[in-house]
Amino acid sequence: MGHVLSWIIMMPIQFFSSIDTQGRYSFANQPSIIQWNLVRLAECLLPLIDKDEKRSIEIAQNLINTFSLLFKDKWLQMMKKKLGIKDQSEDDEELINNLIKWMQQKKPDFTNTFCNLMNYDHADDEEFEDDEFNNWKREWKKRVESKEYLDVMMSCNPTLIPRNYLVEEALSEAETDGKFDKFNELNEIISSPYQLKKVNIKYLETPSKTNIPYKTFCGT
Repeated sequence: MGHVLSWIIMMPIQFFSSIDTQGRYSFANQPSIIQWNLVRLAECLLPLIDKDEKRSIEIAQNLINTFSLLFKDKWLQMMKKKLGIKDQSEDDEELINNLIKWMQQKKPDFTNTFCNLMNYDHADDEEFEDDEFNNWKREWKKRVESKEYLDVMMSCNPTLIPRNYLVEEALSEAETDGKFDKFNELNEIISSPYQLKKVNIKYLETPSKTNIPYKTFCGT
């Protein structure tokens, strides 16, 4: 039952829980951990799939073995949409993976990277002046010559997100001082994350770099 993904998607290695020290549930490991969970679920359902245990295992195994290609197809569809690519090309996977590889190396903000590609460079991050990134952009621009590409991108790339430090500020002020001004303002702004709007620059910028790690847990 323990089929291993033969294809590993290149994704930023981001941990979303401070207790996940080995990165079992990191962004890059999502495909394999999803399949592992499917195997565990299938093991519980074996008696319901078929009365014959060997036949039941075979059916479950065959279904689980299709997950890798299914995940890859859905992931590529999602990434193509985020990049405004509407048609098919055999070079799309390489184009996408080259961007992800650059993001792994330079560690730019994920949200702001796609904002930059939508010509909405509100963050003015120095990473986007990188020669490798701009060379990649030139290749990507050749791929999205249609005028509709920006509409496709803006339909699935948020221009702002509820960043952890802003959420913490709002919660702290509400808990300590009983004031909900920051909470209400943040709540209003993120209610329409895909719309370009004039907001305080602090809602668009990444948090200042600090040596103090931000603690997150499974329920964060």
